[in-house]
Amino acid sequence: MLKKALLTTAAAIAMLALSSVARADTIMLTQGGSTTMNFQSPNFPGSTATAMFNLSGNTLTITLTNTSNNGTFLSGLGFDTTPDLTLQTASAASGWTAGTGPGGGLGSFELIAFGNGNPDRLSGGESTTATFVFTSSPSVITFDTMIVHLTSLPDGQSEKIEATHTPEPMTMLLFGTGLAGIAARARRRKAAKS
Repeated sequence: MLKKALLTTAAAIAMLALSSVARADTIMLTQGGSTTMNFQSPNFPGSTATAMFNLSGNTLTITLTNTSNNGTFLSGLGFDTTPDLTLQTASAASGWTAGTGPGGGLGSFELIAFGNGNPDRLSGGESTTATFVFTSSPSVITFDTMIVHLTSLPDGQSEKIEATHTPEPMTMLLFGTGLAGIAARARRRKAAKS
């Protein structure tokens, strides 16, 4: 009975560790690299978005996609970085605006991208690209906070959703190996007592 309780406790701790990996507070993007952030409404599971970030030289390119399947629209993205970066130019496609904050409806963010009104917000399956060119080429950018603005949710309201990071495959492999090791040890102890 005690072994089952210990094994259950170990599994619960492992799941909490996995949760903290999947929802890291800060995300680091290295020069020449890319990362994808996911956004999901806590109240409406079908209201989702993704943002893919690519850093090349002094240029940060973001592809923002509305992955909602319930009529929710995506109208903006705001984020803060470390180090604080000086923007040289910014541009966005499909009626969107990119530039420095504060972001009005997005909150007080350093850098923002948003659709200029209802015709330019993204419907489910639509994407847009924003490009930020800095005065220097950072070797690493840390995203301290990031949100998207989802509008016309199923209840008619809007929400500002914080990002979650997609764990890298190596993180998941290490986590799975650890769980397998715990299970193998428990089986060996049980077999030894039999």
